Amino acid sequence: MNPITRTVLLGALLLFTLKELTEACSCLYSHPQEQFCHADVVVRATVTGEKTSPSVNEAPRTITYTINTTKMFKGVDKMKALHSVQTPYDSAACGRRLEKREYLITGFISNNKVRISLCGLVQPWETLSPFQVQSLSTTYQQGCALCQIKNCAVSNCDVKAPNECNWNVTDHNQAEKQALNQACTKQKGGSCNWYPALHENPAPHP
Repeated sequence: MNPITRTVLLGALLLFTLKELTEACSCLYSHPQEQFCHADVVVRATVTGEKTSPSVNEAPRTITYTINTTKMFKGVDKMKALHSVQTPYDSAACGRRLEKREYLITGFISNNKVRISLCGLVQPWETLSPFQVQSLSTTYQQGCALCQIKNCAVSNCDVKAPNECNWNVTDHNQAEKQALNQACTKQKGGSCNWYPALHENPAPHP
């Protein structure tokens, strides 16, 4: 697990308890597999309603979204059912606004509630690539324990540890292709590399 990424994601959740916010939300650019691996909960769900809660004990307002969960890809061991998610009301606190539509939602559990933020992966389901949909049930999870994705620039993308896959975030087009169509997995030779090759045909969208 990348400690820097984990710190940034959890830091967004701590903003729930702050009285005043003076800085805008800031998130690291993360591969979807990283978001999956670091999250406590990953679900396919449809938003059915929302409720704004007022400030309590000097804490900022929050929005609670009621959801209908279709499939839980991660987090079954932590909670048997998920019917709502919570986010800060203000975007400066990394609050994430949702519409009444189907999403892939990743979040963290805090005080028995699932918290989402702008720094997490919350994406309309229909915008996922066929490879991403398939990987939610297989490939992403397989790479979580054995491999890490390392954000790199042109100057250091040629060097990596055996358990790392370099992700050149300065090349936006290539980074997006890898986000949509590849995952970092352990290969037969023992090291971690991107899989599959970008020229291979993706799996059909379920």
